[in-house]
Amino acid sequence: MIHNMAYFGVGLITLMFLIFVMNRRNKSIQELAPGILITTGIFFTFVGIAIGLVHFNADNVDDSLPTLLNGIKTAFWASATGVFFALIIKILDIFDLTRTNESSAVEGMSIDDIVTYQAKQTDVLVEILRSIKNMHSSIAAQDDSSLVSQIALLRDDSNKKSDALRQEFRDFAATMAENNSKIFIEALKDVIKNFNDKISEQFGDNFKQLNQAVEKTVIWQENYRNQMAQSIETMTLIASMLESQAHDYSIIVSNSAEFESHVSAMGRSLEEITFQREQLQSMIHSLVNFLESASDSLPLIGQKVDDMTERLVKGMNEATEEVQKQVTILDHELEIALKRSLEGLGQQLASLSNKFVQDYTPLTEKLREVVALAAKQR
Repeated sequence: MIHNMAYFGVGLITLMFLIFVMNRRNKSIQELAPGILITTGIFFTFVGIAIGLVHFNADNVDDSLPTLLNGIKTAFWASATGVFFALIIKILDIFDLTRTNESSAVEGMSIDDIVTYQAKQTDVLVEILRSIKNMHSSIAAQDDSSLVSQIALLRDDSNKKSDALRQEFRDFAATMAENNSKIFIEALKDVIKNFNDKISEQFGDNFKQLNQAVEKTVIWQENYRNQMAQSIETMTLIASMLESQAHDYSIIVSNSAEFESHVSAMGRSLEEITFQREQLQSMIHSLVNFLESASDSLPLIGQKVDDMTERLVKGMNEATEEVQKQVTILDHELEIALKRSLEGLGQQLASLSNKFVQDYTPLTEKLREVVALAAKQR
């Protein structure tokens, strides 16, 4: 874009120069043309520099600096073209003024004056030629005072200054990058610190409560694991105790069957004893009747029979009492055994219930604490 602007400026200045040359007879144009050309060249120079600075990137000096220098170098061509064409117009104006003066001077001269004037003109031309030779020698000489040498020195100096300027730009860019990096890092550290402080202020208590809740949950899990192990152990013990109770009950049931058989046998014995007693009573009654009928003749027999009857009745009563006593003892023992078994079962069930209450009461409390903490977190 800078090159296009320079070409456009050079073309425009050339077009203006041609217009001014064709109309140089106009005194206004003759006076204003050089200034206009120079001003236009300077304008395009600044435009080129401005465009180069617009595209200059301070963060990428190595790539932007050559573009800027090329833009400045190219933009100066417009200024040089304007100055060059202004000088040409000035020179043309000088030659036009000289020819006008010469024409006015020749019109009133004689031949001698003309010859003298021509001699002077020849001397002037010789002097001009000498000056041109001196100028040529000063331009093309090999010493340091020549224009070519000065231009070469100026170019070397310009290159050195350009290199120095480029190095300065690089150092400046490096310094700026380092400073910007340090500033950015410090700012980032401050932002992170402020962020951490805000996070600590806003969420510190919540995190602490959450950590406490997690710790309590871990403790609860450990207690729950221990309680479960204890519960399993208790259940195992209860199962063994229930098995023992079942075994005892089976023994009681089997003994009850034996007791029932004994009672049945004793019942049959009592029935037989009762039957025998009834028969004996009937026999005794018959014997008594017989003895009463023969009481006068057999008083001794009656007495013996009475004694025998008394002993039999006494023996039967004693047997009956013994059987009743055995039945009472058997009933009492059965009642005691059943009562003990039921009491043992009740105690086992009570201890089991108490154990469940003891095991699951802390669990319920822990669950309540966890629910309360969850409600607080919400």
